[in-house]
Amino acid sequence: MSAENAAPLSDSATEPRANWTQLALGWLLYFCFGIVSTSLVPIITLVREDLGISYSEMGFVLGAWQLVYIGSSAPAGILIDRIGAKKALAIGALIMCASALIRSFADGFPLLFASVALFGLGGPVISSGIPKLVADWFTGPSRGLASGIYMTGAAAGGVFVLGLTHVLFLPMTGSWRGVLVFYSVIAAALAALWIAFGRDSPESISDRGSAGSGSRFAAYRQVILNPAVLVVVTVGFAGFLAGHGLRNWLPQILETGGMSPTASGLTGGALPALTGMLGSIVILRLASMRPGNRRPVTIGTLALSGVAIAATTFSGGWPLTAAIAVLGFCAGALMPLLLNTLMETPGVGARNLGQASGLFFAVGEVGGTLGPVLLGVTADATGSFTSGVLIVAAVMWVMILPALLIRA
Repeated sequence: MSAENAAPLSDSATEPRANWTQLALGWLLYFCFGIVSTSLVPIITLVREDLGISYSEMGFVLGAWQLVYIGSSAPAGILIDRIGAKKALAIGALIMCASALIRSFADGFPLLFASVALFGLGGPVISSGIPKLVADWFTGPSRGLASGIYMTGAAAGGVFVLGLTHVLFLPMTGSWRGVLVFYSVIAAALAALWIAFGRDSPESISDRGSAGSGSRFAAYRQVILNPAVLVVVTVGFAGFLAGHGLRNWLPQILETGGMSPTASGLTGGALPALTGMLGSIVILRLASMRPGNRRPVTIGTLALSGVAIAATTFSGGWPLTAAIAVLGFCAGALMPLLLNTLMETPGVGARNLGQASGLFFAVGEVGGTLGPVLLGVTADATGSFTSGVLIVAAVMWVMILPALLIRA
């Protein structure tokens, strides 16, 4: 079949009707994602001391689910395109709940590592399934807005954990194990809410019913080999490296610099998460204002992120706080910006977004795995987090080169 006669891989001519209820439910699932993925961060010191594990071992624990993501993201994307967001997101939510609960029973490094790794099976279904949900229910300018909004869910979950664990949930439950049980209960409640009220768009159901396995395979092959997709995937690597590495370790970095656990959680965790929610909406809006905006906005976001990351190692007081705020603003917007670029890439669209985002997360989580491990290992080797942080900043600047090829 010639290229001229090939069926288009982008959205169908029928535009989906914006459904803000489904977006709200998707936001809650991403909120749950943020809670479970961040749940260990404010209690790292308590867990390390109780279980007797080193910084390096904790670095591997924090990177465990990202490691599993690498292998599970592409299959998760295929699953989402085949069975739809309704069923897939329910599966992902239940796996996240199990991961949070099992962590509370850890008696050493092996079980803690395994319980966090389990999240890597459910997490990619959520992170690829919600963009699919957005692409199914939204189109045009509302799609960019919806992309910016849903991404604030994970950041809000992080703020919830980082801001309230020490001041409320730890005293309430009496131990770090009790905190993790409490978070698993929240995850179970949000999973039940999605199972009860979540649904696929009529267009998505129609697409799944009309697409044969052969046409699906051809579409997946074209997505994977699409140069525009590969550029976005490459740039995403840097965002995951910085996002997971610094999000997991920044409160600990500030705590070793003299801050109290509560202050380090607020400054190093809650503050960038809050500014990240603002950046997700503002930068997505700026990038979607007219065609061609995504490339310069992506380049600027990468450059400013690198500056802010480097500044965290050479500043203190209010300059340090400002650097962390800017870092959160930029880092919080980078992933939704890149996913929105994928939605608008010819050959992807809503129909094949599950596969494209699965590839995006599979490659990105290579960086997500390396980030926490890099900072933990360099801290053990040098006695300081500085060298690891500067390496992450350099990677952000290097990724400006492939970002120059973005055409959306």
